[in-house]
Amino acid sequence: AVRLAPRNANAHYLLSQAYTQSGQPSQAEAALQVSKRLSAAERNYNQGLNNARRRYWDRANALFVKAIQIDSTYLEAYIRLGMVHLYQEAPDKGITILERALTLDADNVEAFCLLGEAYLVRDRPDSAQHFFVKALNVDSTSVRAHFGRGKSAYQSRDLQAAIASFQRALALHPDHGDAHYHLGLAHMNLGKLRKAAHSFQACIEIDPGDVRANYALGQLFMRYDKPDLARQSFNKVLEQDPKHPKALEKLAQLEQDNETANQASTR
Repeated sequence: AVRLAPRNANAHYLLSQAYTQSGQPSQAEAALQVSKRLSAAERNYNQGLNNARRRYWDRANALFVKAIQIDSTYLEAYIRLGMVHLYQEAPDKGITILERALTLDADNVEAFCLLGEAYLVRDRPDSAQHFFVKALNVDSTSVRAHFGRGKSAYQSRDLQAAIASFQRALALHPDHGDAHYHLGLAHMNLGKLRKAAHSFQACIEIDPGDVRANYALGQLFMRYDKPDLARQSFNKVLEQDPKHPKALEKLAQLEQDNETANQASTR
C-alpha cells in the first residue's frame, strides 16, 4: 500500500503497528515517523486551503510553504502555493514554484494551466500558449486550457485563433461567462458588432450583474445609436459599482448628446 500511495499517512501508521506486532521495533519507529511527518504536512496544507478560501493569502502562503518544508514531495502544496503567488501578483515566484511541481508530475494539467496564466500576467503570450498547448496535449477536454489558449491568442492579437479557442471552451462548458465575455471582445475588435453583442448578452444571461459585460454592451448600443438601451446597460453597471468612472463618463456623454439633439430640434 505504501509503495502505491507513498504519501498516505494512515498506511504508514498501520504499517508501523504491523511491525510492532511482528517484533520489528526499528521498522515500526521508522514507519511511525513517516506517518507523523506526512500528517503534519497535511494539516498545514488543509489549513492553507482554508485560509486561501478566505483570501488570507499571506497566511495561506506560509502554511503551504510549511507543508512543503515538511514534505518536499507534496505536489498539491506546490500547486496551491503557485496559485497563491498569482493572487498575490507575484507571477515570477509562482512560475518558480510551479516548475518545481512539474518535476514531481511532468504531465500535471493544472500546473500547466497555472503556468500559462502566470505568463499571461507577465504579458508573455507565446510562453503562455506553450503551456496551454501542453495541458491540451494531456487533456484535450480541459476548458481552462482552451480558455487560456484563447486569452494568449487574444493578447497576441491573433483574434481568429482566440475566437476558435473561446468557442471550443464554450462547446465544452456553455455557461463559461469569461469565455463569452472574451469572445465578445474578440468579435468587437474585428468589427463584428452583432456577434459581440450576442456574446455579451449571453454573459449577462449567466450573471445579470456582470459589470464588464454590461459596460461593453452599453458601448455597443452607443455604436448602434441606441441611447436608451445604452443608458440601461450603464445604469446596470452603476447598480453594481456606483463609482464606475467609465460608466459615469458614458452616461454624461449620452446626456450631453441628448441635450445637443434637443437644442438642434428646437432651432
